[in-house]
Amino acid sequence: TLKTWYFGEEKNLSKKELKKRNPAAILGLGAVSGIFAQTCCYPLDTVRRRMQLKGKTYSGTTNAFATILKDEGIAGFYKGMTANALKVVPNNAIRFAVFDMLKVFMVTESKEYKEVKRQATAWRTRHPSRPESKLTA
Repeated sequence: TLKTWYFGEEKNLSKKELKKRNPAAILGLGAVSGIFAQTCCYPLDTVRRRMQLKGKTYSGTTNAFATILKDEGIAGFYKGMTANALKVVPNNAIRFAVFDMLKVFMVTESKEYKEVKRQATAWRTRHPSRPESKLTA
């Protein structure tokens, strides 16, 4: 995926590493993935919409594809894509960024980190610090 290409492998990242990520890069990757997905899927959406319109009837999906291609060429499948991109691009960009930010809050630390934290807590309970009154005296 684009995120793996840009950021590298994501397995076992700490919260600190996740927080270092550039939000603008994530927004950009979301926008690019939205454009790519829309470019691939828009012809199918065009055929679906044309088949739902009253007036022109098609005998089936294959006939709709063939008729649009014959009458309008490849560009016929992408009519109205610019207006749709104004919706899809920001939607995907924001979704990618929000998902990445939520991962920071929901990620659990690795087993090694938890073990070190547990050992440190156990050490502090065995070696309590001196009371405040003795430190100031």
